[in-house]
Amino acid sequence: YILAPLAVSKAHQKMGVGSALIRKGIQLLSEETSGILVVYGDPDYYHRFSFLPEIAEHFIPPHPLQFPTGWQAMPYGPMALPGAPVPITCVPALSRAELW
Repeated sequence: YILAPLAVSKAHQKMGVGSALIRKGIQLLSEETSGILVVYGDPDYYHRFSFLPEIAEHFIPPHPLQFPTGWQAMPYGPMALPGAPVPITCVPALSRAELW
């Protein structure tokens, strides 16, 4: 699953909104299934939620990345990483190349 690119409007930043969204996304997915959760954003921000770039290397983003270090992932539940990189697709709302 792809959880981000995710953004919070400037007026609501530094209030915990983004962190709450990420935690809730992780919680909901981990209750229903096991798999890999991928994000694209600030490595320092997402690292505190246990996202790592070395896990994301197993997955090819839907578009070329402007900032490749922002491509990060985390497993939730029992899940083996693929032996070869797997291409990822995403919903139309996140499939706009300018987001990547």
